[in-house]
Amino acid sequence: MATKPEMTQEKLETLVNTVESLEENVNKLHDALEKKGVNSRGTKDIFGRVFSMPVQTRHCACCDSCPNPRPVDGGSPHRVDCPRAG
Repeated sequence: MATKPEMTQEKLETLVNTVESLEENVNKLHDALEKKGVNSRGTKDIFGRVFSMPVQTRHCACCDSCPNPRPVDGGSPHRVDCPRAG
């Protein structure tokens, strides 16, 4: 029966570098999808429902045509550049 090769420091460093590279690439993909209006990170509201569009912490998704939701501050839920702002 064959034994597993030992994990050398070099192999461990290679694995760590590979994982870091993969994480960086996944984050780049998330950022690219976010620019297209896709919530690929699966950000959820306080009730556990996944938002239909990308949002940031302390931001709200006001409508599909608002590309950059504004912080929740008691004002209008729409940004000035949102077509539904009023």
